[in-house]
Amino acid sequence: MGTSSSSNPTPSGKDGETWGYKLYFDPEANDETGVKYDNIKDGDLMNTLKELVQYDEKINKVTAFWVPLHEYLPHVNIFGHVFIVFETDHYFWSIEKHTDGITIQRSWKLSAVRDRYRRSERRKGIRGIKSDEGRFTVHKLIEGLYDRKELRMPYHWFSSNCQDFAKAVFNNISDKETLSF
Repeated sequence: MGTSSSSNPTPSGKDGETWGYKLYFDPEANDETGVKYDNIKDGDLMNTLKELVQYDEKINKVTAFWVPLHEYLPHVNIFGHVFIVFETDHYFWSIEKHTDGITIQRSWKLSAVRDRYRRSERRKGIRGIKSDEGRFTVHKLIEGLYDRKELRMPYHWFSSNCQDFAKAVFNNISDKETLSF
């Protein structure tokens, strides 16, 4: 995993040491053998990702989900990972920030993006915490990621984490509701 020394006892990832300044996109999250893209850089967001996404669909519904960070803490809200799932006419999508980058998944099946992360099962205990209608398109969301320089902001457990990212995404694309922690 990471290195640790007496001068830096920080575990790998929590302060951004593993941040890759890239986005992982899985357009076929329900297919174990489907193509996935794991090296989309900041400059590629506006062109490459838009091309891969193809259709500029309207986001119809957005939901923030919470999942425990550890199986022994299933009901302790402060120890949880927050991610966003949104729905368009043709797909379900998830978007989230982890210690190594941002992940976007797409599938025809809700369970493939809500219950799985990078084709592996998430921890048990997932629950929706807030939902609303969407007000933007998928391309507008991508433009927002680029404009806010999200790929240039390494993960930090306190100041630039999954909850901060989920709150920014949810509040940007939701119609009326706001997410706060």
